[in-house]
Amino acid sequence: MSKVERETQIIGIAEHLFGELGFANTTMDMVAQAAGITKPVIYDHFGSKEGLLAAVIDQARNELTDEIQQAWREVAHLDSAEASFRAGLVAYFTFMDAHAAGWRGLVRNGVSGIASTSIESARDMQAMAVQQALGHFPQLAAIPAPVLECTIEGLVGACERISIWRADRDDITPAAAADIVMAMCWSGLNGMFSTR
Repeated sequence: MSKVERETQIIGIAEHLFGELGFANTTMDMVAQAAGITKPVIYDHFGSKEGLLAAVIDQARNELTDEIQQAWREVAHLDSAEASFRAGLVAYFTFMDAHAAGWRGLVRNGVSGIASTSIESARDMQAMAVQQALGHFPQLAAIPAPVLECTIEGLVGACERISIWRADRDDITPAAAADIVMAMCWSGLNGMFSTR
């Protein structure tokens, strides 16, 4: 197994265990046993248990960003801020479903140190991606940057909380969750577009 393949394997196992057992209750011995390797191999790749958690978060962040950007590309031909906004929301909630246990567990239980920095980096990356995606629509040009940034930060926080709420709600699909967020947020954003 190549170094990259090994790291991907360990990260996948760690994400599952962190989500199922929680960060504090997951030991490096458990991860090593599940991966069929020795504990020193994990330390060679990630340095520490917290380093492994940070790698789990970083990989999820990068995958989430890729999936949202792909969703935006798929509706780019519509040249519609609303369609882009909704497509990104559906992609976000779909991704959260695929990584439900790990991501929601981390957000619910909280983390510290390098892992906390990684989670905040994921939030920042999402906020920047949303701002960039909507930035090519001319209506945004006249919206003061702090107003737009504040709105997007609120959106990122709302989506995170809704994804946690949905953990116990099989009746709310990713599309339904996106519709809820659209109902809460789009009229405000659209109002900013139309009054500028």
